[in-house]
Amino acid sequence: MSLQPITRSIACVRLGLVNAFLIDAGELTLIDSGLPGSASRILAAIGKLGRRPSDLRHILVTHLHADHTGSLKALKEQTGATIYMHKADAALVQRGIAMRPAKPGPGLLNALLYRLAGWGFVPTQVEATEIDQELEDDDILPCAGGIQVVC
Repeated sequence: MSLQPITRSIACVRLGLVNAFLIDAGELTLIDSGLPGSASRILAAIGKLGRRPSDLRHILVTHLHADHTGSLKALKEQTGATIYMHKADAALVQRGIAMRPAKPGPGLLNALLYRLAGWGFVPTQVEATEIDQELEDDDILPCAGGIQVVC
């Protein structure tokens, strides 16, 4: 894990093949949670910022895949942060599903291309996690100064 500052209030948490992002606007906001097993590295990054796990108040999940949702449950348990996710993806993550079925969408061809592109290592299941706030287009989130949802 490495922590790379982007701006004074935004840092990239490098988790190997994927990244998560921390926004420090008084309260900490995490964008995505990495693959399963990434929670300890994210919490270490929070420590490098001189903060405690309880300072993480919000976790925003950009989309369904396990490289974005894999450590949600562990982070929720260790921080108590509120988890936000689009309602269509939230319904699947709450059942432990981390990839849409090939049928009826995103389609068999897209599923094949996904596997051929080397992303076949990403799990299709994650620990089922309760999503605290399901999002829709144009919602304004109460974190990091107000983040607008764009679908």
